[in-house]
Amino acid sequence: MPDWLAILGRTFCFRFDHFGHLEDIDSSITVLQQAAKLSESNPSYSTFLTNYGSTLCRRFENVGNIADLDSAIHAQRRAVDLTTPDDQLLPWRLGCLGRSLRHRFDYSGHVQDIDEAIQASNQAAYLTASGDSEYAQHLEDIGGSLNLRFTRFGGLECLDTAIDAQERAIQLTPAKDHHLPYYLNNLSVSLRLRSESPGRRMKDIDEALSAQKRAIDLISDESPTFLTNLANCYIHRFENSGNFGDLEKSISVQQRAVDLTPKVHPRLPSQLHNLANLLVARFRCTDCLDDVEQATIMHRRAVDLTPSDHANLPEQLDGLGTALRFRFSSIGDLADLNEAIVAGQRAVELTANDSPAFPMRLANLGRSLGRRFSYTGDIADIEDAAAALAKSIELTPEGHRWLPDRLTSYGSVCMDRYEHTRSLECLADAVAAHSKAVGLLSEDHPDFPDNLNHWGISLRARFFATQNMEDIKRAIEMQRRAARLSPNDHPWTVNILISLGMTYIDRIHEEFSMSDCTEALKVLHTAAFAKGSFSGSLIAAQTLVRLVNMYPTVREAYDVDILAVYARILESIPKAAWVGHILSRRYKELSRLKKDVSMAVTAALEVGKNTLALEWFEAGRAIVWSQVQNLRTPHDELFDLYPEHAKNLAQVAADLERATRRETLVDSTDEGIMHKSLEEQGISHRRLATRYEALVEEIRGLPGFESFLRSRRIEELKGAARENLIVCLNVDSKSCSALVLSHHGTLTGKDVHHVPLPGLTLRCCKIWKAMLDWYRRHEAQDARAGYLSPFDEHDRADEPPEAIILRLLAEMWNLVVKPILDAVEAIGIPEKGLLHITWCMSDVLSFLPFHAAGLYDSGDDATKAFNRIVSSYIPTLSSILPRGSPQAQASGDACKISVVIQPDSPASSTLPALRGTITEAEKIRAHIPTNDFTLLEGAAGTVSSVLDAMQQHPWVHLACHGVQNAAEPLESALVLHDGRLTLSKMMETSLPNAELAFLSACETAMGDSNVPNEAVHLAAGMLAAGYKTVVGTLWSIGDYEAPLVADVFYGTLLQEQKATGKLDTAYALHRAVEALRKKVGEREFVRWMPFVHYGLRDPSASMSKGDKQQEGF
Repeated sequence: MPDWLAILGRTFCFRFDHFGHLEDIDSSITVLQQAAKLSESNPSYSTFLTNYGSTLCRRFENVGNIADLDSAIHAQRRAVDLTTPDDQLLPWRLGCLGRSLRHRFDYSGHVQDIDEAIQASNQAAYLTASGDSEYAQHLEDIGGSLNLRFTRFGGLECLDTAIDAQERAIQLTPAKDHHLPYYLNNLSVSLRLRSESPGRRMKDIDEALSAQKRAIDLISDESPTFLTNLANCYIHRFENSGNFGDLEKSISVQQRAVDLTPKVHPRLPSQLHNLANLLVARFRCTDCLDDVEQATIMHRRAVDLTPSDHANLPEQLDGLGTALRFRFSSIGDLADLNEAIVAGQRAVELTANDSPAFPMRLANLGRSLGRRFSYTGDIADIEDAAAALAKSIELTPEGHRWLPDRLTSYGSVCMDRYEHTRSLECLADAVAAHSKAVGLLSEDHPDFPDNLNHWGISLRARFFATQNMEDIKRAIEMQRRAARLSPNDHPWTVNILISLGMTYIDRIHEEFSMSDCTEALKVLHTAAFAKGSFSGSLIAAQTLVRLVNMYPTVREAYDVDILAVYARILESIPKAAWVGHILSRRYKELSRLKKDVSMAVTAALEVGKNTLALEWFEAGRAIVWSQVQNLRTPHDELFDLYPEHAKNLAQVAADLERATRRETLVDSTDEGIMHKSLEEQGISHRRLATRYEALVEEIRGLPGFESFLRSRRIEELKGAARENLIVCLNVDSKSCSALVLSHHGTLTGKDVHHVPLPGLTLRCCKIWKAMLDWYRRHEAQDARAGYLSPFDEHDRADEPPEAIILRLLAEMWNLVVKPILDAVEAIGIPEKGLLHITWCMSDVLSFLPFHAAGLYDSGDDATKAFNRIVSSYIPTLSSILPRGSPQAQASGDACKISVVIQPDSPASSTLPALRGTITEAEKIRAHIPTNDFTLLEGAAGTVSSVLDAMQQHPWVHLACHGVQNAAEPLESALVLHDGRLTLSKMMETSLPNAELAFLSACETAMGDSNVPNEAVHLAAGMLAAGYKTVVGTLWSIGDYEAPLVADVFYGTLLQEQKATGKLDTAYALHRAVEALRKKVGEREFVRWMPFVHYGLRDPSASMSKGDKQQEGF
């Protein structure tokens, strides 16, 4: 019976080897245990015990339960103890015991286990004749155990002895022996380990590759384990030589190993882990986002597939944390960094302090904590990071291949601590760590240039602290050497060049030198136009132009095309605000770049390139709205000529627009499932963005579509001035200017006129913005709750609100409006009656009411803007370029209007009631034919009913509360009876006939001061949603004022239409505000000034089919 059970147990084991089903090895253990119990008095008892122990060891290898290994060693020790010295099976039993002890040492790190394993294998070899077929196996066991002992405790002589034993085992093994491939595989592992020791790298790694390839050639079926070892050889050679081809081979081979591993095989997590690590390595070289996305998915899957008590779980968690940290560096989602730290902390907690992997896991945790400090500034993070990295270095043996890397990370963390604490001790630690890291690497090591650069950075910091010129001199020497040694196509080369350029600039600040200026310009120019990641090139270009602006004479020393550099910056802006990022990230990036656009415009104007200045002004504005609009544009001409391309683009664009909002969440209370759902949506979003960009580039390769969705050129932009004068105001710290675009170019000789505004400064504009903000806070608080109160003469400010607003409006007149009107007259642009100016502002001017500028104490009506100008505002010139379909506007429904009022919406119960909206609706009804008027009041004004009405009516009047969401502008909304009608919902709806939207709500045209060029408000959003004309408000409006303005607006609009055949909405609002001003008093600014007109003067303007190709915001 025991013999039959033993046969059955081996059969289960063979089936497990083939299919990898854990239930087979469980069954094998059960029957082998039973066989052992039934044979205690049998001479074969020791054999049954050994087989039972070996199978338990096999299960440990796949499941990681240490109890299996303890039971295996107990059974095998008993088997050895029961065996007499002259028993021919003693060497075999000793060999089995030695292998189990080796596994336990690998798990727990107890030195007595590995020493006992080596002793057992040596004894087995001693008892076996050298000609015996088992002798080679015992030599192999000796080599494997010595290899593992070296891994934990070092000692090259130990590894040399291991390799000698393994090579001898191979020599004694016949070529056709089925063990030979496995011996070659294990020799390859040992050679690869020895390749990491100084002076032996390339010879040993080449021999390791040769052995591994031979092993693979000798087996009939591809082995995932063998392939993984081959991949490891390639990645090690890459790490030592920098040959990118080896990295590619490594990934290809490891991908094959994953593909060959069954989905339910217990070794699949390890295979996924290895492949993910290789993808992270490639990401570090190429900055390819999809690599780190794939790596994160694989690491997460490996963690999910690994039991909580498995020995490999800490390794899987560490890998996941590392991938998340690198993904954070690319997409900037703090959730990634937080999760990386949690995973890293858990990996450290699950790893024994004396494990050889413990220092690596501490180091990775320290790096993640350091990154989070850089992002959040939490001092606890940097202290914990320094402690983790210091402990990691303390536990890393001298000569270890990763010691330089850990020293560099520690040095960088010490630099961050110094920046926060100004402790010279931290700075000294940084310099010492970076210095030691460089000293441990040979010059031909791929990491040597990066380590040199870090040393230079810490020396530069010490120069600032001590003013020792020798430090900055050495820093430049280090970084010049790093730049010389760094491969041209490596991502860190740009960073090294930037660091070198900045170090030169620091020395220029201290001791001006034209030669340093020249060198700085050279390296920064090289970095600015380097291929690869745009982010480094952008920083280099920004640094270069700031150097030139700070020291204009440097251009004499090095002939740099500064306009080309600015062009490089501008083309990087949409990449920084990548459509694959969430909206808040895009706005954050744009907030950092707002100065660059105005600087570029100023630079173009300085050399008389007015047209280029206007094109750049346009290119740097409303980036996010342009992206949104581009996703929704139908591209009719593309459909006509290249229908397949158009279809593919439309599908991807639609999917990308939905993904941008990431609204679809898993209906689950499980936080883990919810997090995965959000992550999956994020990955899908970014992949769609990449696909969309690739399709756009493909379309640009088609004849006639070279400029597809590119920034508009002057020939197109001129169409914005077909009805009126466009005035673009550029605000820069160097100078402020107006760009005047008129359709009278043939009369004036120029398309774009430059009007310098010498009295205007950036500081002045910021003061104006602060004054207006103060005024709004004090005077415009009672939103639609009756009528707005007059000025409070007892305000606590040094001067009353009226004096503040009068001074603001006077300065706006003197410094901006009057100079522009004078220039228009000098240019020779003909004026008939009121001049219609459409204002397009930059920076903080975007928030100012230029339509109200004037000298109110002068007694001269001609010194008030509203007596000279009909004003409109636009976020971009593109927003009023011809749009829409002539067929749609020929429907005869031009005056059909849907009026939505919410006197007391349940969805806005915390906000004041809007009783004046009832009067407002009655005033509008008086001007509109009954058949063209639809009223949605109270409960009738639901989200769905209003959307339906907007589809049917060209005009919509919304008298309700508005909610601005600066962080997620597409979630800005109008509050209806049953909830919020968001811009995103409007933009999902087809609005083919949309013409006029009147937003009779509060603050619908007030943007976000962090991104003033982005027009983050409801009025601009309605333009992006398809409306051509929008009436909005800069701040709160009163329940008395709104009905009056609406009454006069619609009356004037329809009267003018009858008289002229045009719908002049800008003029209609001008007359409506004039009527309000006469009613309440000219100096009741808070009551009449908030009403503004956005968009086209005449919303019924149509476009030709040819215009549609470039349609966009």
